[in-house]
Amino acid sequence: MFLSPDGLLRISRPNEHAQVRLVCFPPGGSDAWMWDAYSRRLPETIELCAIQLPNRGEEMADYTDHSQIIAAVGQSLLTHTRKRQKIVFHGYCVGALWGYEVALYLREVAGVQPDHFIVIGCMAPHERAAQTAFMKTPAFVDVMTGFYKPGSPEYNYILSIIPAVEHDSEMLSQDISPLDKPFDFPLTVFGAEHDQFVPNCEDLRAWQGYTRGPFRVQIFEGDHFFGLHHPDFLMKLLTECIQTELSLA
Repeated sequence: MFLSPDGLLRISRPNEHAQVRLVCFPPGGSDAWMWDAYSRRLPETIELCAIQLPNRGEEMADYTDHSQIIAAVGQSLLTHTRKRQKIVFHGYCVGALWGYEVALYLREVAGVQPDHFIVIGCMAPHERAAQTAFMKTPAFVDVMTGFYKPGSPEYNYILSIIPAVEHDSEMLSQDISPLDKPFDFPLTVFGAEHDQFVPNCEDLRAWQGYTRGPFRVQIFEGDHFFGLHHPDFLMKLLTECIQTELSLA
């Protein structure tokens, strides 16, 4: 286990020989440890690095400007990067918005960018308002808790992270840095036919303007949680995507 001194990076299975570091940004309100179970399903060629956003728990009150979060995560990634290791960003749901902002920061501050960006279930940054606003509604809570029996540990956990979800929504509703020029990395977007948060697939295709590199959208059966609720499928999907775009054996 590797935990960065600043607490922002979590690598449950460090592997200095891995060709790729998969940097995973969490869905709204979630913590980095959620990715531990997923990392065990990746091949040895891919090392999963989970981002622990700092605006959690008692620290939420310390963050009133999302740029503080972006800079902290960006600097931590720069400090703890491995030489000659390719970097792939993955954002599930609004985790993709955090990933986009960090990618912008890295390009501006250090002149670097990820080798690939994989988005699942998130509207393009310029169309995000409906998705971030929904995160602060009772309907959102109903969707999130609807899979679990009231009073169960899972149900209570969802209720416990709602304040963090709402804080993420507030941070991501702030002005996002404009895209002066598209990125160069391949950009892959996955979605679901019955996504409760992104009902219009055109909101996924709107990501195309964010890269000059290869771009594709693929829609699967199921709802917003088609990947999160099926770890084997999600890691197989990400692995195949990475191997194809980066030409890994």
